[in-house]
This record gives sequence, structure tokens and C-alpha cells, in this order.
Amino acid sequence: MKEVDEKVFLFMNSLMQLGIIEFEKDFAEAIGVKRQNVNNIKNGISHFTTKHIHNISKVFGGNPNYFFGLEENMFRKKSK
Repeated sequence: MKEVDEKVFLFMNSLMQLGIIEFEKDFAEAIGVKRQNVNNIKNGISHFTTKHIHNISKVFGGNPNYFFGLEENMFRKKSK
């Protein structure tokens, strides 16, 4: 799970760099994670769940396969 958590944080940082979100709390609220749980995840006490990954995909267009190490693209490819 540590690898998944790291990839989620990389994704969140990319969203901040792209100006899609301003703060970590914006990301957490959008995917249904309480702010205090983000610190627990950073400290390895808890982890992002598959529901969080689903929400990241739905809200921000994240590629679920990226988070699980199956693909390198962070964002889903847009359908034609």
C-alpha cells in the first residue's frame, strides 16, 4: 500500500502544480478523506482505499492503473 499512497501524493502534487487544486485539503475533501487522515496516511498509520482511488479517477481524471503500478500515465486518456 505504501507505493499506492506515494503515487496518490505525487498525483496530488501534480494537481497543485497544474493549478487544479490549491491546497492539500482541497484534494482530501474532493475524494472524501478527512484532513487528519491525510496525516495518518503520510505517517503510514492508514492508507488510501480503493474507494479513494475511484473518487480520484471520477473527480480529477486520475488513472487507477497508475496508482497500482500497471501504467505510467497519471491521467486517464480521453476517449474519442
